Amino acid sequence: MKLYYLPGACSLAPHIVAIELGLAITLVKVDHKTHRTEDGRDFRELSPFGYVPLLELDDGSVLREGPAILQYLADLKPAHRLAPANGTLERYRLQEWLGFLNSEVHKGFIPLLYAVAAGKYGTEHAKPKLEARFAWLDAQLAGKDYLTGDTCTVADAYLFALTQWGQAPWLASVYKTDMHFDGMENLKAWYLRMRDRPAVRNSLDAEGLKQRGLATKPQDPEPKPKRCRWKSGTDCTAGILRVWQPDRGCQTIRRHRSRATHGTKHHETPAQCGRHPAGDRGCRLVPAGHRLAAWQPHRRTANLGRRRRHQLRRWRGVADHHPAPAGLKRGTSRIDANTSVS
Repeated sequence: MKLYYLPGACSLAPHIVAIELGLAITLVKVDHKTHRTEDGRDFRELSPFGYVPLLELDDGSVLREGPAILQYLADLKPAHRLAPANGTLERYRLQEWLGFLNSEVHKGFIPLLYAVAAGKYGTEHAKPKLEARFAWLDAQLAGKDYLTGDTCTVADAYLFALTQWGQAPWLASVYKTDMHFDGMENLKAWYLRMRDRPAVRNSLDAEGLKQRGLATKPQDPEPKPKRCRWKSGTDCTAGILRVWQPDRGCQTIRRHRSRATHGTKHHETPAQCGRHPAGDRGCRLVPAGHRLAAWQPHRRTANLGRRRRHQLRRWRGVADHHPAPAGLKRGTSRIDANTSVS
């Protein structure tokens, strides 16, 4: 059998079910833009509408609708109890869930998946309706492990694939639609329970989908501000370079581009720079009138202004300030090396 799929789409549901049952299937990925399969076939020859999932049987016949594919797979191995026996009330309950997920939840996501085209209909009508459906689902899952009770069924696999399209701190969203599950604790517990199943994890790995931990990811603590390398006891923003200029005092230059002058004045005169030895990244003193460029031992030339004009691997700083590393020639500057910087 061959299962035609798109990573993270509703075809994830029969993929999960096939792994749960231990069925030998071949996955065939479909390009959603060109509608061609990875083996070079035109997918629309198999599915005129061009959507997944599609199950191609060994005899060449195909099944095209998700709920039908899910029940067909489950009936291949009834001992796994992914679907109740045909003709029982429990089977009709399962079909009730599949119909609800297919028409009310799956189709409810469409305006959010195409938010620009849907416009106000998506934000003012479709989204509130879908939120109400998920609120009802959250209430139905209270006190249950799975949708139909204590047993995982194909309906849970279907709902898992659809839940992947929304957003919450406890899941890695596939499409990141504007559907948020904050506050739905029953849905969260069910989702994490499903994520713990080996078949679910294996299917996500096979489709190259991101996985988030089984518990809510704790918020990273706020990074402690780094101490300024030039003046002990003064905090400076992490990752920002500070350069002293005689005409501006200590200047903050963001990412070698900005010339904004917000920043504390660590150095009022060149003489005060003697307290900072030429180690680590070196001193960033530059003479007045020179373009913003300073010597750094690990980069040789640090262009803090217009980068393309300072690509030469030579020292553009003040020649008599800190010596360059051994073997590094000092370049010629537009300003004389003995020019006073006071």
